[in-house]
Amino acid sequence: MARLRGRAKRDHQVTGRVPWRHRKILTFVAGLRYDGITAPFVIDRATTKVILLQYLRNCLVSTLQPGDVVVMDNLPAHKGDDVEAATLSHGLLTDCYPIEQAIAKSKHICANH
Repeated sequence: MARLRGRAKRDHQVTGRVPWRHRKILTFVAGLRYDGITAPFVIDRATTKVILLQYLRNCLVSTLQPGDVVVMDNLPAHKGDDVEAATLSHGLLTDCYPIEQAIAKSKHICANH
């Protein structure tokens, strides 16, 4: 995120340019286990329900065992009967829980290292 304010010497004005809406969207999805990350997936666009279903069916489900819990945040693509059916058909449990704070903290830690 770009700063909107700056400092200048007394009686001088700060001039500069701030980029506006020219960012690239990159989505990273992965399974997190106590012993590491599994089934990492990167796509250069925002996640949709179609993309999530393909990821669940083709990548994530093969790395999990019946009884494992799949935790997702409140993204609309994560909700719906078809997403729950994709996990339940393999004996997995689905839990939609707001995990944005945990994600934000991990991003902050990664950015500072």
